[in-house]
Amino acid sequence: MKTIILRPIIAFFTFAATMILFASCSGGQQERDVQQEAHDHSDLTVQSEGTITFSDENLGKAFQHYIRIKDALVNSDAREARSASGELVQSLKSLEGPANLVSYAEHISNTDDLDVQREAFYPLSTGFAELIKESPPETGQVYIQNCPMAFDDEGAYWIAAETEINNPYFGDAMLRCGSVTGVIE
Repeated sequence: MKTIILRPIIAFFTFAATMILFASCSGGQQERDVQQEAHDHSDLTVQSEGTITFSDENLGKAFQHYIRIKDALVNSDAREARSASGELVQSLKSLEGPANLVSYAEHISNTDDLDVQREAFYPLSTGFAELIKESPPETGQVYIQNCPMAFDDEGAYWIAAETEINNPYFGDAMLRCGSVTGVIE
């Protein structure tokens, strides 16, 4: 008798949990679809919501290379991620940036394995966000974004020049999974 009563309850909670999981990565999709109609984001290149400039020209160049890496990972283009990472290494060295950021960028530039690149991108993103917080842009805004499902639901952050979510950790598989969690200005 108890088994018969528990089955509908278990089925209900399983359905509810599944719906919450899908909502976490598709919530607000209608709003993003409207925004996408107003702007052409089909090529997934950097289309900032304003011009972003930094007082330190080298930091500005490093930011551009970081965005190229992010976009390459969004497009699952390991070769472009590798190339942009090599350029980021040079920019970080000219900035006298933290050694750990150089190390993460070098790790990305030394492999064509997307999974390895994406794993190194997370600590690179965290450290790069801290670097930008220390020297925020003179003009424009940088967006801190998060995917709660990356790395077996541990979640991972990245930074972007736009509010639209283009997930570098999943690419096409879950392109819009994530949300803006902060702004650096």
